[in-house]
Amino acid sequence: MYIIMQTTKLIKKIKNSYKLFLESYIIWEKYSLVFGVPKISVKWNENLINDFQRGLRLLTEKHEWLILNTIKTQKWTIVENIEFIDNISYLKFIWKQKDFECFCLNIEYINTNLSVISNWIKKNTLKINLYNKKWKYIIDVVKYFLLNSNSNLYIRELPIKVHTKFIENNKKIIDELLQFVNERQWWIFSFEWNTFEEKYWLKIKPCFVRFRYLDNNLNSGFLWTKIDDISLIIDDFKNLDIKCNKVFIIENEINYLTFPKIKDSIVIWWKWFNISNLKNIDWLKKLEIYYWWDIDSHWFKILAQCRKYYSQTKSILMDMETYGYYKQYEVKWKIITDRELKNLTDYLDKKEYSLLEYLNKNNLRLEQENIDHEYVKISI
Repeated sequence: MYIIMQTTKLIKKIKNSYKLFLESYIIWEKYSLVFGVPKISVKWNENLINDFQRGLRLLTEKHEWLILNTIKTQKWTIVENIEFIDNISYLKFIWKQKDFECFCLNIEYINTNLSVISNWIKKNTLKINLYNKKWKYIIDVVKYFLLNSNSNLYIRELPIKVHTKFIENNKKIIDELLQFVNERQWWIFSFEWNTFEEKYWLKIKPCFVRFRYLDNNLNSGFLWTKIDDISLIIDDFKNLDIKCNKVFIIENEINYLTFPKIKDSIVIWWKWFNISNLKNIDWLKKLEIYYWWDIDSHWFKILAQCRKYYSQTKSILMDMETYGYYKQYEVKWKIITDRELKNLTDYLDKKEYSLLEYLNKNNLRLEQENIDHEYVKISI
């Protein structure tokens, strides 16, 4: 068993050398195809030594283009290293012939069409074939951005002859290459950009807010008719100044649609949204804000985040009484770390934090879909 392990270790060492082989090819250096074998330990007995030498010879019998280089001792002729007669034999042994052919073709195309990334290639040889058959399009995109640093277009509007989702699906490599080419323009990358679009001055898909009037008297009307259910991009929503007193924020769409009518109030539905998009809305700062989500660790974190922006936010139907009433519908749920839990102490009251600890300790949640409409009407 030990001999097999040593032979396996040698083969793994040869296979792992492929990256160095590619790096040598890039800089036109000859790569040494000589690999030292594991050294014989003084603890080895005669049988182990003979078995190991026999195993290496069997390896060369199977692969005739492998050469065993030996040294003589007083008792044995021991294999010191194995050597491949040429690059082809090496590539055959590690099953990389086709991979290397693709690599060479990709390198030739890249160097012909975007030679400025030659130094990037030297450090990222194993990435080249990850994007096999994509390099023409990647280079076309990179060239476009280098010539058009402020297009102010949506990604799918860009006048580049690529598949409509190509840029979206390959943002990582495109960004990496652009950063490398523009490394002298350090100011471009010195900020923490939230999105690829922001970084390269593209239009970002707008975030929409959907809301309903819970008081018909608030609905001043749009155009010639009154509209009860409205969706607006976040910038337009920020510019509103709805004359209400209360705002309810809800995750579940059906609960949003069936939420009871309440005087001087509106309800917002924003499924799986980033609560940070709601920050810095001046007219919300002076209102009562109520938050209703699933009763679980994740949504208590979002509640805490909401309170960072609007400290007056109150939770509704997210208490132990409601949880206990519908406990039969509880399900298992992922937990948050102790560190995350501790970070929430400043944003949750004692009852909320106690419920959160209970949920987190027992890996539990209660989805708001399980709370019936009549209970909602009584509790609000």
